[in-house]
Amino acid sequence: MSEAKAKYLAAKAAFEETFEKHLQNGVEFISDQVFIDPEVEIAPGAVILPGCILRGKTVIGANCVIGPNTLLENTIVEAGSTVNASQCYDSHLGPNNKIGPFTHVRTGTVTDEGVHLGAYVETKNANFAEGNTVSHLTYIGDADVGKYCNFGCGTVTCNYDG
Repeated sequence: MSEAKAKYLAAKAAFEETFEKHLQNGVEFISDQVFIDPEVEIAPGAVILPGCILRGKTVIGANCVIGPNTLLENTIVEAGSTVNASQCYDSHLGPNNKIGPFTHVRTGTVTDEGVHLGAYVETKNANFAEGNTVSHLTYIGDADVGKYCNFGCGTVTCNYDG
């Protein structure tokens, strides 16, 4: 057996154990076409759709819908949130958020309750208070955003100092 095949079989066995653990704990999967690191925590009632990659110290709250085709790495997603066809890294998404599709949530992003980050939105090191809406085609970086703000299409906030 080749070394590559041995690694694949070991990874497959670890995945099957992790997948079964989450199934037994009340997590709903539409398909087994997902990847889940063993340290990922998923609360009962969460739904994981096909094509998801859940890595590192990711935590998913109850009644979340993740996917399809979503990558979460070291990201906390609080209860009732949806993350659709997006990538999130080293971030904290508050309860009842709606993220995606095609959103890139970069390191240091923190959202409060009821935040919407929509299509083709990118964030980095940004804090969003309750009720913010960033619907589409927007970059929010290095920003602290107060409650109930609405960003229009094409908005850019950034802090680049060379």
